[in-house]
Amino acid sequence: MLCLVRKENECITYVYKDPTNNIVLRHNEKDYILLPNLQEFSKVKFIQLDYEPKLYFLRYDNQKVIGTLTEIENKLTEQGFDIIDVKKILRFLFSTTKKLPKKRLYFSPGFYLSEKQKKVITVSSTLYKPGYLGDIDNRITFKPTISDQLVSNASFLIKNILSLYDNPETIVKILAFSLIAPFKIYFVNKFNLFPLLIIRGNREAGKSLILDLIKNLFGIKTTDPVPTTEYNLRILLSMTTLPALLNEGNMFVEELTRNQKLLELITTMTTTNVIKFQTDKNYRGLYLAMRTLLITTNRDITLPEYLTDKILIMEVTKPLNTDLIKKKNIKTPRMFTSEDKKALISFTSKFYEIFSNEFFGKYYDEMKYMSRSELLNSYINIPKTILDKILQTERVYSKPSEFVESTNGENVPFKVIRKGENIEIVPV
Repeated sequence: MLCLVRKENECITYVYKDPTNNIVLRHNEKDYILLPNLQEFSKVKFIQLDYEPKLYFLRYDNQKVIGTLTEIENKLTEQGFDIIDVKKILRFLFSTTKKLPKKRLYFSPGFYLSEKQKKVITVSSTLYKPGYLGDIDNRITFKPTISDQLVSNASFLIKNILSLYDNPETIVKILAFSLIAPFKIYFVNKFNLFPLLIIRGNREAGKSLILDLIKNLFGIKTTDPVPTTEYNLRILLSMTTLPALLNEGNMFVEELTRNQKLLELITTMTTTNVIKFQTDKNYRGLYLAMRTLLITTNRDITLPEYLTDKILIMEVTKPLNTDLIKKKNIKTPRMFTSEDKKALISFTSKFYEIFSNEFFGKYYDEMKYMSRSELLNSYINIPKTILDKILQTERVYSKPSEFVESTNGENVPFKVIRKGENIEIVPV
């Protein structure tokens, strides 16, 4: 009971909870229901984030309200409650609870690597949406149907695309890093580092094609807007755990060379998951670095020494072999059908199934003792090993640079296959 008015040592106006869980105001011996059917009042704890925000979860009469105390007051008044009654409700809830229970929630939608369940969890949407994300649709649509046939179909599509590149192994490394990029907050929690990736290359080198393929692996439809200010980057980082795909990121790369605040934020986002900004009343709030960045550019990049372990750069320099697209009838992402897209999502789910098993079964204990340079290599090599197994990339990497048809002295047809400086003779 919360006493509001006393008269001669007797409480004549008070708030209490009745047997049906209504929060009730007793005044002049009459009862007034302030809040019907209280079901839960707890403090929010974000899953996988070592940070407890001043956020609360209120459920009443099958309605849910999440936010700071001010946000809860505003939301309840918007629903028709009197502001004075709302303040009485909150005073009662805090005065009658010695220690609030914790409500575990995900801050952003996306993929999470669960150490407890030893698998990848898909979070399609979240109950709490910060005010600065109010105009953003943060739902994730990812409904995989895993089957060997779908995985095989996706492998065929991916390997065909790999054949368009002069160095397909580099592309596999990019895809491998991209697939584990949603686990950025987990890796930062455990190992205090997860980098962003810049894909640098000349025009027509197929950089955008790589991002289009990554979009389909995650089942998303668009790339992200390129941030050129610290504030825009803060918002971008909070939206989801899926990596931000910044196509044509020249403006961002150029801004890195002159914007010190942006450079400092890169350092923060790769080494921690919590960003707080409190110096400007217009932008003050909670910003969480939930995701990393994948950026394409054709600009030359010179990084300060302190960022060399926080930004990976992979080169894709030679022009794409577009002649093969028509010659071999290769599908690019823009040609993918709904069945192709379904297969690629199935491929991602298969990858996560294998990765979670192998990571917790083998690699986690090894990575705990790695140096920063070893960690950076592991973020590429571990997922690449799994991708190589699924794609069976041996033939992709070892494709001959030249085929020569000829015959030997006994007029038996054979092929001379030149692989760099080596020559192999194979019967036709």
